[in-house]
Amino acid sequence: VSYLIFKDQLYIYERYTKIIRFDGEGKLLGEVKPTAGRFSGIFGMSDNGYFMQEQTNAPRGGPAEFKEIEAKAHLVSLDGTSADKIIGFSLRTYEGPNFGMDWDSYMQVFNQRDGSLYVSHTCEYKVVRADLLKRKIVVSFTREYPRVKFSLPDSMKDFYEKFSPPKKDFENDISALFICDNNLWVKTSTAVKDKGTLFDVFDPQGRFLDSFYLNIDGSLALARGGFIYVTEKDKDENILIRKYKVLNGPK
Repeated sequence: VSYLIFKDQLYIYERYTKIIRFDGEGKLLGEVKPTAGRFSGIFGMSDNGYFMQEQTNAPRGGPAEFKEIEAKAHLVSLDGTSADKIIGFSLRTYEGPNFGMDWDSYMQVFNQRDGSLYVSHTCEYKVVRADLLKRKIVVSFTREYPRVKFSLPDSMKDFYEKFSPPKKDFENDISALFICDNNLWVKTSTAVKDKGTLFDVFDPQGRFLDSFYLNIDGSLALARGGFIYVTEKDKDENILIRKYKVLNGPK
């Protein structure tokens, strides 16, 4: 399930099925079935339609090897019957006869304020900003980043023993993207005990502004309007959401 808020209305997309629309009081206003494609999520909106994600699948079969797929952003009409590809980003998977695994990571965040889609689609430190309203890439940027050596997670050990795919030398440099106060927050793979996870901050032109460590017990879920929202668990394993105000942030 993915969701967005546009002009004080809530849109919830049930993956591959329908978009449900509610007003601010929770009243059902209607629903649309996007029949123009097989979309994995909804991430933004304009007066002309929905911005939705679609991804090609690598062909199955053949020897184990790297294959290229495409993550695409579409503008889907308000009635769901037509879709126009705006932009696409290539990324690699490693596929075998009986398995498949992501190699490059794909992350994105949409800034509804100006129609910007920020994307990371490689293992290395690189971010692309596309203007979906103007249908073009505006800027791509990076910074010198000391890479973190790859550590095989316990959840993947059985998979590696069974299929023996190539092992990465380094972790993916970027692990998440967020928008806060119209700036981009890049969550990196760097984590330091007692300091937390390293975040970088860039302005919309891709200029580096600052770095900071975020040391929280939970996970950063959303940054919006000068606030961050963090998911945490209490002693009974119930999930909580805490709201924090960002003070003296980079401008």
